[in-house]
Amino acid sequence: MEKTKKYKNDINQHALAWDLFLAPHHCSWTFFNDTPQEENAVPKSTSLAILDYKRDNGRVISSSKKIINNDDNPPHYEARQEYLKKLNKSSEFLNTAVEPTESEPEPIVFEISENGIERGESKKEKERKKVAAALSVSSSSIIKKPWAY
Repeated sequence: MEKTKKYKNDINQHALAWDLFLAPHHCSWTFFNDTPQEENAVPKSTSLAILDYKRDNGRVISSSKKIINNDDNPPHYEARQEYLKKLNKSSEFLNTAVEPTESEPEPIVFEISENGIERGESKKEKERKKVAAALSVSSSSIIKKPWAY
């Protein structure tokens, strides 16, 4: 019996649901097919099936260098494309090398609460906000007229 059919009939299939999915092997093609893509460009049904267990705000994270369309693999551009097909929007695919920007990548943070999973702020972003708030307070207290004694 094929694995996907077994799990679809299993009462524990809810355990396969995911919010965050770390793309295996730095987003290589081997998750989709254990032969090189040049030899077999068709993803295995079992690999595609597990991606169908994504919850509403599910995200795929590639812990890799920037993913570009070239022969330097991993990361594999076509693997990224397969993940994107399973996501609601491209912003749900995160690459550690370019988050939040390519020039200043930062750790990808998530906060988990009773409301589910949400993107959190890195320590650097929290510090930026503190500085911005402090500057805002100090600039609003600038004296417009000289004090009279």
